[in-house]
Amino acid sequence: MAEDPPSPPRDVMPDYAAAALSYTLGAVTGALFLILEPYNKNRLVYFHAWQSIYYSAAGFLLYVLCVAAVMVVPWAVVALVWFLMFFGTLALVGMWFWLMYQAYQGKRWKAPLIGPLAQHRVAHHSFRE
Repeated sequence: MAEDPPSPPRDVMPDYAAAALSYTLGAVTGALFLILEPYNKNRLVYFHAWQSIYYSAAGFLLYVLCVAAVMVVPWAVVALVWFLMFFGTLALVGMWFWLMYQAYQGKRWKAPLIGPLAQHRVAHHSFRE
């Protein structure tokens, strides 16, 4: 019996879904989609993967700075810092959902400060098709 020729590789999921999923676990899934083929050859997925990595790093840095501020500021100000951390966390989570939604829509919405960094990565990467 003759063997069937191997079928050409297919995308496991649409690019817009992969772009949105690159945000699910932050830098972990962002890095994963930078490694996995064929997604690492897609400009939309590549952009959102890098933006996810930068967004996770920025969120972590803000958290560390707030915790450091709690350790340094006088006790009278600690309640204010915790209050700001609570609403800052809500804002970060809201922005995270917004980034996932924009990626799922197939848009390259650039987050302030980190979006241009991700766009720069895309512009200076050679995509071999």
